Amino acid sequence: LDRPELTSERFVDDPFRTGGRMYKTGDLGRWRSQGVLECRGRSDFQVKVRGYRIELGEIEAALARVVSQAVVVAREDRPGDVRLVAYVVGSGEHDEQSLRTHLSAQLPEYMVPSRFVKLTALPLLPNGKVDRKSLPTPVLELDAGPVVEGERTPMEHVVAKVFCELLALPRIGLADDFFRLGGHSLLAAQMAARLGRELERALPMRVIFERPTIRGLAAYLDEQKTRELPGVPRRTGDAPAQLSFMQQRIWYLEQLELGKVVYNVPSAHRLHGRMDEHAFQRAFDEMVRRQSSLRTIVGMREGSPVQVVLESLEHPLFPAKDLSSLSREDRERELSRLLTAHIAEPFSLTRAPLFQARMFKLGPEEHLFFFMPHHIVWDGWSFDLFYEEMSDLYGAFSEGRTPKRPAPSVSYQDFTEWHRGWLAGEELQRQIEFWRNKLVGAPDALDLPLDRPRPPRQTGEGSTEWLTLSAPITKAMRDLGLREGATLFMSLLAAWALLLHRLTGQREIILGTPVRGRSLPELENVMGFFVNALPLRLRVDPDQTFFELLRTIRKDVMEAFDHQDVPFEHL
Repeated sequence: LDRPELTSERFVDDPFRTGGRMYKTGDLGRWRSQGVLECRGRSDFQVKVRGYRIELGEIEAALARVVSQAVVVAREDRPGDVRLVAYVVGSGEHDEQSLRTHLSAQLPEYMVPSRFVKLTALPLLPNGKVDRKSLPTPVLELDAGPVVEGERTPMEHVVAKVFCELLALPRIGLADDFFRLGGHSLLAAQMAARLGRELERALPMRVIFERPTIRGLAAYLDEQKTRELPGVPRRTGDAPAQLSFMQQRIWYLEQLELGKVVYNVPSAHRLHGRMDEHAFQRAFDEMVRRQSSLRTIVGMREGSPVQVVLESLEHPLFPAKDLSSLSREDRERELSRLLTAHIAEPFSLTRAPLFQARMFKLGPEEHLFFFMPHHIVWDGWSFDLFYEEMSDLYGAFSEGRTPKRPAPSVSYQDFTEWHRGWLAGEELQRQIEFWRNKLVGAPDALDLPLDRPRPPRQTGEGSTEWLTLSAPITKAMRDLGLREGATLFMSLLAAWALLLHRLTGQREIILGTPVRGRSLPELENVMGFFVNALPLRLRVDPDQTFFELLRTIRKDVMEAFDHQDVPFEHL
């Protein structure tokens, strides 16, 4: 980063919020970036938002045709949710909607900012350049006035408030479609969880797909009697908790391949700017203290595996491994060698900690933080919580403040005990009955054409094939799905099922998909392994149109997501 004005950006003192979101999984040569600001040379800003690489200057140039001045930035005011925000001066009669319409006529949908903020003047640095650090945070003002224009019922007000919070919008129309405003399957799951807790009753996720507007969803909630929403109580006593159903699956598979690295979840994060080592260590220690999964190992009780949570766990990150004296080429080569070696190290599930954490010093103001937990205590959602917690805690400690971030109200062990008890009753039978009907007579396997015999025993050896879809194709697939009330995931799933049908000739195909497993709002800020796998039984009729196939798959996916709590091994 060689733009001098960027030395005062937040990532200098707050690497996890802006400058530390680059990580990778598995393949050392492929980095994945979420909302990382990239400076190419000295003149242009590039950002990557939801998979699209965007030149901010193109958006600013398009806005300059109707406003006096414009600056566009990628903001991550909510962890994991990167959005474009345009700051405009001299917009005259143009309101937010007209500016959005103007840009939509010239640019792809993904380049149209989510928010437009009107300013009387742009903040400037002494050298006359825009002080991006001083650009104000967009304020939703949900409590300052109505979030919906016109008359609304109390239920519509509740639904609108959750819509605006999840989509980061200041206000919304009663007939606005949740998915056309940027909603997707993960946000729909959060919507169901938050509305469920707000109203103290369970809301099937499929209803959000069937009634994706405030008016439609509120009408359903007013009319229908839904099941009472369960809650997760705190455990009593200090006896070790059983493994969760998800952990039990991982533990069993680990016993089949002892010493083999299968479930390591590596990540690496380049941190730019001055490193406050004391604050970083305190932030990491506090995160470990708050999240019991990071202090968990597997023990045995009466011949069965259990979760053993340590009272405390120290893991020093400093002094960092210093590679700064090497040339850049040698430094990158040595770094890759060290990371490859760390990734290949197996965990013993009975020894703490069930994560690796290493700090590497690459230069005076450049570090790399390597963090690799074992899957039995971690999932993808936990990484989002990891960024959020480290950002808040490091920011507070580096500024001498007491962190204000509330601790999780329940632990992973609380969830384990509740989940096992909950699924021991009527709920398990209800969901099992659905899957029994869904999977009866299902095909045993997909008969793919192979170029060599299938080995008698799975080896785990293989490689990854990466396929990148262009922005126009991705937009077309998303728009195609919206026509049928489906998400991009459903559209791609339909295309994948169709391809497999053409390769095999089979009309019935079972595809597995992971689900996040956090169906209750109190679990959203708990680190741990919650992910479950669902078998989607898809039927492809060569006589039907693609839209008919998509409608069928949309129904199958929504039904499966409403019965996602049954552990995979039960199926």
